[in-house]
Amino acid sequence: MVNRKSMVFILTATFIFLASGSVYYYFTMDKEEQTSVEESPPVHQSANSNPVPSEESGDPVPVQENKYYVIYIRQDNGAGSSFVPETLNPDFSNSSDFNVRISFDDDGNILNDGKIIEIDHFEISDENKETIKKISGEDHYDEALKEIEERVLEAKKDQEESKSSG
Repeated sequence: MVNRKSMVFILTATFIFLASGSVYYYFTMDKEEQTSVEESPPVHQSANSNPVPSEESGDPVPVQENKYYVIYIRQDNGAGSSFVPETLNPDFSNSSDFNVRISFDDDGNILNDGKIIEIDHFEISDENKETIKKISGEDHYDEALKEIEERVLEAKKDQEESKSSG
């Protein structure tokens, strides 16, 4: 009889342990997903920009390859804006599927697939210019740089206007 009682106790304890572990795992995973969405850095888009979902989690996020080259302008407050420059993406049209995704790690850094050009504080760096030159080629570099400079300036003006009106 002692054997039977101890066996029932062990089985019951094992069942309770597995059930509580499953419940804990279920609620922990659900909470992590909600937290990752709430903690993602805000992304503001310019008028002609594409939808840019951001994603974070405790695990490394696989970088998805973008179809188009994207300019991402990082601002002081952690926000940013983005656009798809047409001179770097000749087959792009505003009516097409954007196929662009910008993901961030836990520190707010972009997980870059090589098609995202990061511009800090509306300043196009020499490194940015070299990247633009590599993508556009010598023949189209001036045109590409001019378009990007104009769009960055436009985004800066939009930000200043929103600060002054808000």
